[in-house]
Amino acid sequence: MFLVLEDNMVFDVLGVEEDKIKYIMDTRSRLYPLQPRGLGTTMKESLISYITRLSEAHCTDVGSLISYECSPVFETPRIYSHHSSRVTSTFYKDAFSINCFGTICSDMENAIAKLTQRSDITEMNLNKWLFVPKNKSIVKKHKHWCPQCYYEWEKEGKPIYDPLIWSIEMIKICPVHKTLLQTSCPNCIREIPIIHHRSMVSHCVHCFHSLVAINEDKVMKEDELLFQEWLTDNVRELLVCTKDFVG
Repeated sequence: MFLVLEDNMVFDVLGVEEDKIKYIMDTRSRLYPLQPRGLGTTMKESLISYITRLSEAHCTDVGSLISYECSPVFETPRIYSHHSSRVTSTFYKDAFSINCFGTICSDMENAIAKLTQRSDITEMNLNKWLFVPKNKSIVKKHKHWCPQCYYEWEKEGKPIYDPLIWSIEMIKICPVHKTLLQTSCPNCIREIPIIHHRSMVSHCVHCFHSLVAINEDKVMKEDELLFQEWLTDNVRELLVCTKDFVG
């Protein structure tokens, strides 16, 4: 009798002691340890983006992933199975803070780390930044994205994701293309919550229209653009800083 694990590793179950088999099974992660995008770079993925892609990797929605897998691991459960598809759930009103700091952020960070057994989950938010005073308005409540980045990643066959820097409130342009970040769906013209029970990285949660298409760039005044370029360059340096940042 054989047990097939990842990377085509085959074990003769009958030839292995029971304790060793139990160890092999116990050390396997509950969820697929999806590789985060851009870690170690200024375009590293946000934790909310990672959660959204993780739900897609398991062919489920964000609401179900959080309700059935993450919430039971929280220190204090915040959302339950019968709330998984309720937009009015109080969890989603404050869930934008997953990208910065606070109790919800720490609970989700610990849950995802435990379920995927990845040690780099803490790199995808601002929880290690020490803000004085602590103000969650540092991050956006609605999704902002660069259609050009989406288009290029799709064309190159790379996973589409949302970098953490796009979620920082003061950042209005894409650090790569120096163009204004999109703030509303080009089809239904509605703002998209940064996290929603049916979030999808590359589609609108309201009309399910693709967000990959490149639209006409909005014009930014020259002085505003220069300030944004200076700001994004400095924030990018902070994002790759290995020490705790006090803001």
